[in-house]
Amino acid sequence: MPGINCLISAQGITQQTQNTIDNYLQRLEAIFPHLQFTKLIPCREVLISISQHRGYRVYTEKYRGWQIFHELQDNSFLTQAFQDILEQAEISQNPLSNMQNRWNSELKEINASFFLFAVNPELHKIILANDALARLPIYYTKQKEYFLLGRDISFVKAISNQLTLDPLFLALYLSLTYVPARGTFYREIDTLAGGTLGVYDWLNDELQISSRQELRFIEPLFGRSHKKWLAELVETFTAICVSYRTELPKVVSLSGGMDSRCVAGALQSKNIDFTPISFLDANQDAQDDVLIAVQTAELLKKTHRVLQLSPCAPEHYEKLFSLKAGLNYFSVAMFLQYLEMILALYPESALFLTGDGGDKVMRYLLPDKQLTDEKQWLNYWYSQNAVFSPKASAELFGIQQKAMEEYLLNHISTYPTKDYNYKYAFALLAERSARWAFEGEDRNRYYFRSETPFLDYQFFRLAMQIPMEQKKDNLLYYSFLSALSPALAKLRYAHHQWSPAKMRNPFYRYLVNKTRNFRIQYRQPQGKINSQPKFAEQEYLITRILKQSENPLLQDLMPGAKNILNLPALQKLSSNQLGTLYTCVSVITGIV
Repeated sequence: MPGINCLISAQGITQQTQNTIDNYLQRLEAIFPHLQFTKLIPCREVLISISQHRGYRVYTEKYRGWQIFHELQDNSFLTQAFQDILEQAEISQNPLSNMQNRWNSELKEINASFFLFAVNPELHKIILANDALARLPIYYTKQKEYFLLGRDISFVKAISNQLTLDPLFLALYLSLTYVPARGTFYREIDTLAGGTLGVYDWLNDELQISSRQELRFIEPLFGRSHKKWLAELVETFTAICVSYRTELPKVVSLSGGMDSRCVAGALQSKNIDFTPISFLDANQDAQDDVLIAVQTAELLKKTHRVLQLSPCAPEHYEKLFSLKAGLNYFSVAMFLQYLEMILALYPESALFLTGDGGDKVMRYLLPDKQLTDEKQWLNYWYSQNAVFSPKASAELFGIQQKAMEEYLLNHISTYPTKDYNYKYAFALLAERSARWAFEGEDRNRYYFRSETPFLDYQFFRLAMQIPMEQKKDNLLYYSFLSALSPALAKLRYAHHQWSPAKMRNPFYRYLVNKTRNFRIQYRQPQGKINSQPKFAEQEYLITRILKQSENPLLQDLMPGAKNILNLPALQKLSSNQLGTLYTCVSVITGIV
């Protein structure tokens, strides 16, 4: 969301269902007045709901008996190849296998994020497809009376007759802030994988879906020099920045790190006008980021805006829950405040550019110690990524920790490697980057068209072809920023004393890495519960959690609640832990 949602029922769309959808859309319209909503019924069996704003559009095209809806922002979908695909669907009894090869070649030419939906009432068929990385979350459920899919999880939830929260999925979410391999808490709702092509014949109730996992896991290309990789990375990255064809003003969300600095440097190198904007949170945690962002803007001779955020109000949690139904956790509710403040500055919309994904596609992702078996992988994964320990999560939801471990191990067994070090890197790309980051990027789209050059598939594919050993010590990334903007590379990295330019010096890099490894050795593992300093929203979050702690729904799904849903235990939780716990509580009770 925003985007396309669709309900298909062979029995026809009932008036009651239409009323449910109308009520849902009216409620969203009241909360988000800048969004425009359209409801279409191309035939009695199909209802399509579209939400969009000036910055993010849904486009429609027609070909023969097909009506096509898509979210590809810069291009038409009606290429000759896609016309051929539609014609194959018309004449074939088994269309998916015949369409697959043609679609595979067409997909290679589409590097941007997209969702495609085409309907042909005479053939009683729909075609659905998405981009290689599944950057636009698309939720679907197939039940007895209907097939439902769309860009809005709340839409899918509102219409579904019966949904079952799975304690295992909730426990995984509490530990990681997303559900690996699925994307939702519900047994009945899944998300489309990357590179999906699907055909649904509602007359015969036949759904055929195929996806292409290999598009995310790229084979490395050996034998190329650091210099050649660097030149192609810079050329590709800047070309992508130039390719965003829009008359809307461009805004770069600027932090003190390298990712957004690369975007700003690339735009500046091509004389593309933009405005850098940063936020200072209520807890002042981003002070050093803002300091470096100010220096970045000064070097680029840009007018820089710093937006001061207040502690999150109840409405921000409510809005975030209305948008993402818990799939974007409450610890980032303050980001809605940031987006709303930018929208007030740009009421006619803007192109919102971020550096999301740079920390994954450009960095060395292998663990800092060798992982040789399942147990080592699990221990390391949780130590680096868990908000709550698996033990605490399993006890809270009354399941065995072993169930969480088996779920994760079964999933990573599908990765195209037997090396547990590379399984760790792949999990960062396929889960942390995709499940968690893509939901955040999608939250941004409710307000603006949100883009990041790092996750354009052309750049992603190129960066993933670079052997991991050539990314060691992140030297390639430091060199990349230096090539885009030597001046920006000399600025200190926020919350550290070193600059990317200095880190290109092998002796300096050796000293920094030695210090870092020493700190890692004595760092407390992720997910531990200890006494935490107070933060702005702490009292509000604790009050809301305690208020819901007696809810029967909560007691049913959280049999271990008494160990954590009490004042002394809650006061020990960090901001991230409280935000994640509050999200789980609201998902179960439906109350924010």
